Amino acid sequence: MKPIFCAAAAVFSAASSIACAQAATPVPSDIAGIWTTKDSEFNGQALVKGQALYLDTDGIGASVVGNGSEVLGVKLVVTAYNKDTNTLSVEMTESRNIIVHTGMIYDPVKKLLSSKMDPTQKFERRFEEVSAQVRSSLGLEAKAK
Repeated sequence: MKPIFCAAAAVFSAASSIACAQAATPVPSDIAGIWTTKDSEFNGQALVKGQALYLDTDGIGASVVGNGSEVLGVKLVVTAYNKDTNTLSVEMTESRNIIVHTGMIYDPVKKLLSSKMDPTQKFERRFEEVSAQVRSSLGLEAKAK
């Protein structure tokens, strides 16, 4: 998989912001991993078709969509996590510019993530962690030790 962030503006039509992204906020291991929509298809941990959220414990990840032949995405940065409400504040960034401020809600009973922008879209966790190799292939910086 090659880095996916060069054409991500086509995926998200929100207005660009000139502000740079904030530092990432760590997330619990039960929220980290690769979350997918129901009909998503993979080759290993690489999304081929559908939509996936790659989220590492350091709060860095990616939102990726694929149609079977092309894959596009943007970097995700978790800027806050509220353990009482299981909500994540998230910035989607491209070239260090914030293109979307949004939020995610984790349902610990149903084990689902949903977006505050579209609560009907549910993501199930397919993989419990994001490998260093996949993180690199997504164009994300190496996880700090």
